[in-house]
Amino acid sequence: MTIESDDVPEDSYYDEERNIVVGPSDVDRQLGIIAYHERTLDEAEELARKRKADIDTWLARRKNTIERKIAWHVEGLQSYLSITKQKSMDLPNGKIYKRKQQAKLIWPEDKSDEYRVMCAKYAGTEFTRKSINIDKKAVKDYFKKTGEILDGVDVVMDEPEKFHYSIAEHLKTPDAQ
Repeated sequence: MTIESDDVPEDSYYDEERNIVVGPSDVDRQLGIIAYHERTLDEAEELARKRKADIDTWLARRKNTIERKIAWHVEGLQSYLSITKQKSMDLPNGKIYKRKQQAKLIWPEDKSDEYRVMCAKYAGTEFTRKSINIDKKAVKDYFKKTGEILDGVDVVMDEPEKFHYSIAEHLKTPDAQ
């Protein structure tokens, strides 16, 4: 026998201290009610999953639209700094600025033949440690100071400058005008 919503006790029934089961027919009825509540729970969870998926889809579309608008404005700000040849501007609504990107040193993989050759070449110099490993910090500092690149190390510059902006704190609250 399948229990329907009409056969389920009112919510106030569940406030009683104890549920008393007096026989096999009560046991069967209780199991039917439990099955009804489990189906109700499954339906609620399925509805929630569908709603979450709908909300996630909506949010992805909304984020995409807003991020395109932000990118459009950022592009204009970048162009302005380039045209005016300024490095930064600090205004009431925020700051815009460009920073030079740090060089990225690409090392040979540890324990590779190329790494061993590099260690042997620079053994006993300021660029190696006692255990004959390359002292990456010393090499990086040397590169920063002289601009000279040691054999076996590659340098990658993703972009010569990176554009940044920051919004003034008073504009980040919903009450901002």
